Amino acid sequence: MVEDVNKIIQKNRLAKELKRHGIADDSAQAFSQANEIIGGEKIGLTEKNTEKLQNNDRNIIADINSLQRFRESAHARMNELSEQISGIKSQLKEVLDLMSKLEKSNSPKQKISEEPKKSAPIDRNNVSPDDVQIDKIFYYGQK
Repeated sequence: MVEDVNKIIQKNRLAKELKRHGIADDSAQAFSQANEIIGGEKIGLTEKNTEKLQNNDRNIIADINSLQRFRESAHARMNELSEQISGIKSQLKEVLDLMSKLEKSNSPKQKISEEPKKSAPIDRNNVSPDDVQIDKIFYYGQK
């Protein structure tokens, strides 16, 4: 562990020297060059890492495109459903208007039809249910 700390200190000193002499343009490049000179691990992107990043980027782009297509289709479907709902609302309003008109037009007829009517004869002797009431047929005391 002490060796690792010493290597890092050496790399930092070498990076400062490389930057001071103009060999490296920035700190990251200077540290990378110092790491290569001292013989440590190579810092930066390797071909394998670059390929992985490019594949990840492609996958992310494909996912974004897929989500955009889904969003557009969902938006179109919502617009379609919204139009259907507004059509149903207008039809319902028309039905309610017709019902209220019918109720207004039927209300006088109902008052006239509420008058008691004598029921029509139901058998071959022309006897109606009003003629055959129990209290007319059976005697059950004073009337």
